[in-house]
Parts: sequence; structure tokens; C-alpha cells
Amino acid sequence: MVTARHWLERFLRYIRSKNEWAPNCVCGAGAVMMLDCMTCKWIRWCLSIPLILLLGAGGFVVFAYIAEVQHDTPAALLGLYLATWSYVLAVAGVTLLLGWWLWKWLHTRTTHALRPC
Repeated sequence: MVTARHWLERFLRYIRSKNEWAPNCVCGAGAVMMLDCMTCKWIRWCLSIPLILLLGAGGFVVFAYIAEVQHDTPAALLGLYLATWSYVLAVAGVTLLLGWWLWKWLHTRTTHALRPC
């Protein structure tokens, strides 16, 4: 039985056979990305920073809750202070990341567009 995935793989093989840039490409999730593109690599590494900050903010909130249960006011305040700054930096990182995503989208559409021979 021929599935849509089979037709897609067949179509991508046909494109690769007609295009000189295709051997450097990785196809996945409906996108074509160059392996040796430094912009794509840089954007991929920047994705993890806001996620780490948000997880850290959650950890600091848990730390503050544990300190509050143990009636340790300075530790609870420190945990809430660190959680607040971690959250603020994560929101700033997400805002910058949205700009990067728009830039990546434009970069991929203009630089990595498959051009006919």
C-alpha cells in the first residue's frame, strides 16, 4: 500500500536528484535545513536558554516553598528573589527568541529556498 509518506520520500528523492544543494540538506518535519549553516546552528543553541531559565525559576519557587514550610524567612525571600529574576530573564529570552524565529523563518525562506536548475 502506498502512503503519503512514501510519496513524500519519493518526491524529496526527485528534488535531491535535480538540485545541487540537496546533498547538504536534512529534511524533517516538513522543513529543509542546511547542515553547514551557522545561522541555523546558532538559533538551535539559543532555544535552550529560556527553557533552562524557566525550569530554574520553578526550582527556586519550590526552594522558597520548602523554606517557608521550615519557617526560614531569609531563605524563602532569597528563593522568591531568584525565581523572580530567573522568570524575568526567561521572558526577555522568549521575546528575543521570537525575533530569532522570525529571522530564521525569513533566512530559511530566502537563503535555503530550493531553486530550479
